[in-house]
Amino acid sequence: MTPTCDPEDGGCRGGASDVVGVIPGGDPALAGQYVFLTAHFDHLGTSWGSMYPGADDNASGTTALLEVMRLLRHAGPRRSIALLAVSGEEEGLLGSKAYLADPPLPLATIAADVNMDMVGRGRPGELHVMPSRIEGYVTTLTGSARTVAKRHGFTLAAGVEQHWHDSDHYSFAERGIPCLCFCTGLHPDYHQPTDTPDKIDYGKLSAVVKIVRDVVLQTANDDRVPQVVPREVWSTWVWAPFQSDLTR
Repeated sequence: MTPTCDPEDGGCRGGASDVVGVIPGGDPALAGQYVFLTAHFDHLGTSWGSMYPGADDNASGTTALLEVMRLLRHAGPRRSIALLAVSGEEEGLLGSKAYLADPPLPLATIAADVNMDMVGRGRPGELHVMPSRIEGYVTTLTGSARTVAKRHGFTLAAGVEQHWHDSDHYSFAERGIPCLCFCTGLHPDYHQPTDTPDKIDYGKLSAVVKIVRDVVLQTANDDRVPQVVPREVWSTWVWAPFQSDLTR
């Protein structure tokens, strides 16, 4: 992406590239498969003299990605783990689409993607996952996330399903790759200059990091890659009673 300025909206958005790192797998039979962990690091920049800091959207996700990488760097996973920080999400998932359109490794080697987008706020105990109800996309990856979250005291919710198409996991879904996205919910500061670091719940962000760490490592170590979950299975799952909205 190259820097662009739009005189009509008074703002400029700088160009950026995707950034990727790899924790090599240790199992000779599985090391050539990759579990991706993704988060976007772009936001809205400046417009008409206002700066949009994007503390939750999505500095929380990229901060979590770096911390998960730190926690897993000596974990010795069987599969390789790829940490992918992408740009251009706010412009239409441009970074993740570009990466998957010309990947440095075959798409067939990508076993799964775990995405984080806005994971630093919301009500106490609130953590949503996508997909939760979308036919054809719910996989054992979602089931694993539910089990792991419960161990950490969270019952996953399904209140952001309407945003299924809106973050970088969807680029993987379009390629037939099992994926999920964690989100702690929307809030009144979404896409506003008031999305500032002082409003982040850092204790909650730390808990999300541990959940994501365990989901990624479990997926990297499982004998099988994530599989499709039949409707008769996922339709019976009980979710936490949170609804995502912009009123809190």
